[in-house]
Amino acid sequence: MLKHTYILFLSVFILSFAACSDDDEVRVPNQLFRPAVFTADVETGRVLLQWIPIKNATYYLEVSRDDQLFQTDVRKYEIEDEYILVLTDLISEELYSARIKSVSTQPGIQDSEYAIVTFTTR
Repeated sequence: MLKHTYILFLSVFILSFAACSDDDEVRVPNQLFRPAVFTADVETGRVLLQWIPIKNATYYLEVSRDDQLFQTDVRKYEIEDEYILVLTDLISEELYSARIKSVSTQPGIQDSEYAIVTFTTR
C-alpha cells in the first residue's frame, strides 16, 4: 500500500512539472483597459472628474458641452501623474460630457477605448 501511494505521489509530481513547459509565458494584453470607475462629482462652481488609475499609463481626457458628441467647446487634457481633474469656468445649468482613455507608456501596447460620463452643472 505504501509503495502504491509513493508511486502515485511521484507520478503526480512528475506530471505537474511536465504540464509547465517552456512555451508557457505570462501573457501581456496588447491593449490597455479603460480607467475604472470614471466619475463626475458636481459641486457649486466646479466639477471633480476622478478615475482609478491603470498601471503603466497616462491619460487623455476630453470635456465638451454636449451629450457625448465631443463637438461643442471641447477641452483637451493630457494627464500623467494625476487621478483627478478639477474643472472650473463651466457654464451653469449645462450638460457636459467627459471621456478618458488610458495611453500606454510602453511600446507595442495600444491605448484603451474611452470611458464616458455626462453631468449637468449647477
